[in-house]
Order: sequence, then C-alpha cells, then structure tokens
Amino acid sequence: MLGDWHPIIGHIEGGESAVDCARRELAEEVSLIAGDSAWLGFWQLEQVHPYYIAEIDAIVLSPRFAARVTPGWTPRLNHEHDDARWVGFEAAREMFVWPGQKAACSEIAVEIARVGSLAGDRLRLEMARPG
Repeated sequence: MLGDWHPIIGHIEGGESAVDCARRELAEEVSLIAGDSAWLGFWQLEQVHPYYIAEIDAIVLSPRFAARVTPGWTPRLNHEHDDARWVGFEAAREMFVWPGQKAACSEIAVEIARVGSLAGDRLRLEMARPG
C-alpha cells in the first residue's frame, strides 16, 4: 500500500522451497544474490507467522528469513519499491504495520544479531545456490 514500509516479501511459486523463494525475492526486489560480495549471511527465523487472507478464505503460514549485508551496501530497487532506508530494529518495528513483521524484527535482534547467540548459529543457512 502506498506509503507503507515493509520488508522484502513474496509468495512461493510452484515447486519452489521457502528458502529458494526468499533468495529469489531478494534478487528480484533489491538485487541481492547469494554469493555476491555484499552477502554476509542468511538465517531462517524460528517463528512462522500465521495470518488470514479473507479473499481466499485461508490461513497462510509465512516463514521468515534474515539476510546480512556489508555496511554501505545499497539495494537496487525494482518497480515494487520507491524507497529504501537503513534503520535500527526498534525503528523498523515502529515503521512496519503488521504484528508478524514487528515480531520478526525482535527475533532478529535477540536471536540472530546478538553476539554469542546460540540460536543464531543454529538458524544460519548455507549461502547455497541462488534461486
């Protein structure tokens, strides 16, 4: 929606895994590809967020992922976005609309980005093949 801030999001295509979808969306929306020199890490989040979509009368489960990039990396936005901004975890929580997006920010801050986090080590994914 116009004026909303949101993380990179997308839908899984037929035959695609959730991890491959996340990598594809990163490439499509901000031109970040696994193996690029800016790509420093990729994590699955433990929490999968359920939400209801009235148009299809279905509860959808949304897996969440986090990517880390080098300081100073600038995303190249596709047509779906008109701006990007680097902010801290608390600022991101305030900018996002949806509770699941806010919860993902908290999980990243506590379990992924925190130095010495045991969960962060276990949730890290291999860079693996691009989409």
